[in-house]
Amino acid sequence: MLNRPQHKSATFAQWSAFYRHLAVLNDCRKGKRVDYEAIRERTIAKWPIRWLREQRLNITGQGNDWWVGLFRKHRKSYNYLQHIVVLHSLMPDGWTIAEVLGEVNNMQIKPNTKTRLPEQSKIPLEPLENYRNNWERLVGEHGIKSARSGKPGGAIYAWLYRHDTTWLLAFNDEHGLNPKPQKLRVNWEARDKHIVGQLILIRKNHVNQLHHPQMTRNWYLSKFNNHSSVEKNLFRLPQVKLFFERYCEQLADYQIRRINRVMADAQISGQHIKHWHVFREAGLSEERITEKARDYLINKMGVSIA
Repeated sequence: MLNRPQHKSATFAQWSAFYRHLAVLNDCRKGKRVDYEAIRERTIAKWPIRWLREQRLNITGQGNDWWVGLFRKHRKSYNYLQHIVVLHSLMPDGWTIAEVLGEVNNMQIKPNTKTRLPEQSKIPLEPLENYRNNWERLVGEHGIKSARSGKPGGAIYAWLYRHDTTWLLAFNDEHGLNPKPQKLRVNWEARDKHIVGQLILIRKNHVNQLHHPQMTRNWYLSKFNNHSSVEKNLFRLPQVKLFFERYCEQLADYQIRRINRVMADAQISGQHIKHWHVFREAGLSEERITEKARDYLINKMGVSIA
């Protein structure tokens, strides 16, 4: 991209038309509208969710997500990482930034008319016919999906996409071999059991530790990469909801654990402990300590507060 010769920047209208065309080419449409869920599924299949989160490129499925705007009418510019994430998810193997920019600049926009597809390169008839015939043969033998993923089908598809998009799109539509991605039906009962098993393991590994933060619902959820999905679907996860109700650490229990931590450290060092020292090291005070934690400190630890 940096070595590309200087060219006039594409307009917002050209970018809008390009991404609409890209959605059509990948069969990510619902009637005349873009199928955003299909695009989201393809994107998270290509990129690790953790990496996207680290780059502040979350794919949450919300209507105001950054990637949704790419397929709507462009009113602003998007940064290079946002373009690359989506393009790599939808473009055929071997795509380059330079070719994409060339296609965008070739989008023909006319007021009050439908967007034209990019102008096709002037290719000699013989190689054009060879590529078309080879693609027709591969599709007839394997279907579009298998033909695209295999060799040499991937290279043939990429060549036709760059040089003969109109014919390629018409051929695929005519043969009806571009099935829409099927949404997987979620087995919520199985997912419920699986997540509860993970939560039990997390609790088992931390319940006897004294130095970690309060074990709230958010603390447990932070241990999952898909924490937002779990939180939004708690009404479908009764066992997970019951686990949180039973095992999330209340404030009094958290204060008692901090008291135990201070007492354990003092015992290891052989230090004589006083109540003010417990308060200071545990981050407590007379105003903040709960009644349950106060009783525990007096009756169980043998420390007088009076």
